[in-house]
Amino acid sequence: MKAPGLQARLSDTNHEIERRGSGAKAALECLREAQPIGGFKQVAVDSVPTRGSASRRRSRVGRR
Repeated sequence: MKAPGLQARLSDTNHEIERRGSGAKAALECLREAQPIGGFKQVAVDSVPTRGSASRRRSRVGRR
């Protein structure tokens, strides 16, 4: 997620995310969803195909 203004880190408090707007909140939701895959996703995750919709969702969230 290199989009400027959407740099929402998991350490941010809810208040800071609220101040930044719904875009940052959506970005944080994506990051929270990605947590089981070892923290922040690397692009290399896409090159390791796992079967099922999990890999598809992973790559789509990564590009958003």
